[in-house]
Amino acid sequence: MSAEALARVFAEIPQFGEAGRAQLSPDGEWVVYSVARHSVANNTIVEQRRLQRLQPAGGEPDAPVVLPVGMQAVRWHPSAQSLGFLASSADGQRVFSSYDVATSKTTQLPADFAASVARAVGDDYQWSPRGTYVAFTASLPPTADPAGLDPRRGVLLEQWKPQAGPTRALFVLDVESGKVRQLTPESVHVARRRGFAWSPDEKRLAVVLDHQYDSQNTDTDLFVVDVETRTLKQLVVRPGMDGAPVWSGDGQWIAFETHHGKPDYHGGWPAVIAASGGDVMRFSGAPRGSPQVWLGEEDRFLFSVSLDMTTRLMRANVRDGSVSAPLPRVATGSGSTPADDGSYAFSRDAHRMVFVRSTFTTPPQLLYANLDAQGEPSGQAQVLEALAPDFMLGQGVGVEKLVWRSADHRYSIHGLLATPALAAGDVPAGKPGPVLLYLHGGPTMVRQGFATEAWGGVPLYLVLRGYSVLIPNTRGRGGYEDELLSGIRTDKSNVRGPYGDAMAGIDELISRGIADSEQLGVLGFSYGGVLTAYTITQTDRFKAAVINEGAVDQLRFFYPPPADSYRILAQRDLIGITDHLDPDVRARMLADSPALNADRIHTPTLLLYGANNLAPEAERFLAALRRHEVPSAAFVYDEGHVLRRPAAIVDSLVRTAEWLDRWVRGIAYPHKGRAREYSFGQ
Repeated sequence: MSAEALARVFAEIPQFGEAGRAQLSPDGEWVVYSVARHSVANNTIVEQRRLQRLQPAGGEPDAPVVLPVGMQAVRWHPSAQSLGFLASSADGQRVFSSYDVATSKTTQLPADFAASVARAVGDDYQWSPRGTYVAFTASLPPTADPAGLDPRRGVLLEQWKPQAGPTRALFVLDVESGKVRQLTPESVHVARRRGFAWSPDEKRLAVVLDHQYDSQNTDTDLFVVDVETRTLKQLVVRPGMDGAPVWSGDGQWIAFETHHGKPDYHGGWPAVIAASGGDVMRFSGAPRGSPQVWLGEEDRFLFSVSLDMTTRLMRANVRDGSVSAPLPRVATGSGSTPADDGSYAFSRDAHRMVFVRSTFTTPPQLLYANLDAQGEPSGQAQVLEALAPDFMLGQGVGVEKLVWRSADHRYSIHGLLATPALAAGDVPAGKPGPVLLYLHGGPTMVRQGFATEAWGGVPLYLVLRGYSVLIPNTRGRGGYEDELLSGIRTDKSNVRGPYGDAMAGIDELISRGIADSEQLGVLGFSYGGVLTAYTITQTDRFKAAVINEGAVDQLRFFYPPPADSYRILAQRDLIGITDHLDPDVRARMLADSPALNADRIHTPTLLLYGANNLAPEAERFLAALRRHEVPSAAFVYDEGHVLRRPAAIVDSLVRTAEWLDRWVRGIAYPHKGRAREYSFGQ
């Protein structure tokens, strides 16, 4: 593909946008969802909310209705006849309103609730099952001295908590009277994510209390609060996560996600406890996952798991503590190409499901499917929204799942290999060609879907340019055995083992005759940028590198974090630091830091950074590269860690391709002005 054609591709793909945040009405007959379109020309993202009526199995859904602009935090009323939403009034206050599905009429709900929500941090309100109440969390007014300081004398450091914010409490609104009551005391925090859930009889709420202001669900416990008496009853209190509650339809059970008393940074496992209290039920053989919805007989529920580079559903049985194999994927009639599912939403009876599906080469589709009593698909899925039904460029790309042994022979490493199915440019078909190693951020599981925003879409663009791209699921990432997920913690290094995993994958491609060892490049975003920087301190095999928002100075992680679980667990499980003063750990950190080993780099390196995040590190790293006469360039964007504006995304992708073309394949920059930019200051 020519440079001109590639530029057109770069401008086209980010405009597909996103479809999601779908909610099925309780009766499963309607769905409300959002569509965000990205305009490169205007450098904007425009979002619409749409309402659509579904038909029985096999029937085409009705045409969608575009909802009024400004509707936020849309939630279905339990009657399925109206939508609640938040909006801003003319004087800037937030108001709570209702949208009638049949008449399209909007009605403002009690002003007392609007005033309460105005101070809320999140838009997490929930209708009670019969619509009698609305529960929501909000921040309490700050105290006179939130930092605990004394203007006259010093205060013990341990009593000074500047990082703590205001208490987040649970409130309930009586819809008929408009009266709002606070259910949880000032002494406890309600968790920010999936922090409460209504019982079917509207008398109780399962509530997740956070022992720290914001532990990111690494130190939470499960309680039940009585709506009338405001009495808190302890259900599960122990170290680590216990949260994300889902009530069974008969009110007998609460499914939740848990660390089983052994906290780590990653998600937990599904578990169940009787709503009246008692022992926690574990499910033997269950992978990490989060409960989604109970099935009709109230003794089974579905939970979602990250598995094999996608999201799957599994079924747990309360009667015997067993779990099923991953449930069959919903068929779409569009072939067996590896796909990525996610963003599940269910009707109240779990007989209908909405979800998003994409592949590496096809943009996302929003679909719905009917489920049987076992939670398994009945018939094929129907398309609600296809963002780019005429997208044809993916037909020139082949995608394959690979598996190889790690360099230390401890793990099986899985990955995606995307290749040009047809000869592109000067790449001879059937012969070894240029290969790029793309290192994913996180470290999170590699996904086999289509990336529509930011730098995640760069692998597809580069395949269209004529490169093969390997994306390895290195140790420290999910989707496979827990030993692999814990690999960084075990090794006490977030780069050494993953580097070996990735290089073993490159060796596999060379041995299979896919990769030309003289035409290799490496690139990565965020953690992938760190791993890219480390890679080029260890080897000169790569002809070019692109580092996007990588924290290249590992010593930034040297000092112990504040004594809160989130940061401590993140350092242990994502970086491998358990004791900052351990001589072995300290020596590893010094050896692992790309910034402190820049004198070993000879690979031409492009840096792409957000001005509002890690740009100072880029500036120092660029100086080190140029001091050692490494061909290098750096570009800074008016963005944070992740690029959001479509035009900036396109610019970063085009520059990535130009840099790799120049150094991996010897293709000149498109014009002299571009060449001067890349050599500026050298």
